[in-house]
Amino acid sequence: MKWFFPFSLIWLVALSSNSKGLTVTDELNRVIDATEPPKTIVSLSPHLTELLFDLGVGQKVVGTVSFSDYPPSAKAITRVGDASALNFERIILMQPDLVIAWRSGGSFQSVERLIGLGMKVYVNEISSPKDIAFSLEKLGVLVGQKNRGLELSSKFSKEIIEIEESRIDSHTPSVFFQLGNKDLFTFNEHHFLGSAIKVCGAQNVFFDAPSRVSQVSFESVVRKNPDLIVAYGKSSDAPTQSRKRWQGIGWGHKMRFVDSAELLLPTLRFTTGLRKLCSALDESK
Repeated sequence: MKWFFPFSLIWLVALSSNSKGLTVTDELNRVIDATEPPKTIVSLSPHLTELLFDLGVGQKVVGTVSFSDYPPSAKAITRVGDASALNFERIILMQPDLVIAWRSGGSFQSVERLIGLGMKVYVNEISSPKDIAFSLEKLGVLVGQKNRGLELSSKFSKEIIEIEESRIDSHTPSVFFQLGNKDLFTFNEHHFLGSAIKVCGAQNVFFDAPSRVSQVSFESVVRKNPDLIVAYGKSSDAPTQSRKRWQGIGWGHKMRFVDSAELLLPTLRFTTGLRKLCSALDESK
């Protein structure tokens, strides 16, 4: 299935030029004025901070959250909170021209408070690889880098298409993508990592889980009986508690490992991690 196509029709809906100037519609269906590029930006997610640097406006980011560490220069940006809480006083004192937030972020209630305070907040969401490309286009317009956003989006889309087309004749194993050790978590089809499994030509056994990220029991995974269990890390790492349990029921041969931080964030580097995931699944042949 091809997920990428020219965004011209989407742009007609998401972007508009009216008497008040250029606007962008965010994930809350709010119309955000994009006529005047911001001079200062607060980014409330590591992947959004990285995308802003890719767009060439990293120097405008005056505040961000914990774990915003790529590119390395992002480490010097003032921290205004983390996934669970934001420092409102610090953000208010900064008086940023634009705040960019992640809808699925753990501190979204805090984001709603910022909106209530009258701050200019653009809410982003990424549920699949195509959304990474689309986000680059919309963010590019917001920060005055429309052409750069289109260029990066096009290049990223082509890479995903190449990966997808290379998987057409691949074996299609059923997969449990595991996060966590003692407590197990996984993704459904509406999470970008759940979508990554599909791009690689595999089937996510928890595609219909009730939320994007769900906690699952050891027993529920056993009932699903996946062909493969994909875990983050290296096969040479010291055995974890969950790995010992899988080995204990004779499932050690099902385990595959992906040692790629690029896979865990929806940024331009995602394609690097995606190729590693696909390669790990190929080990089942």
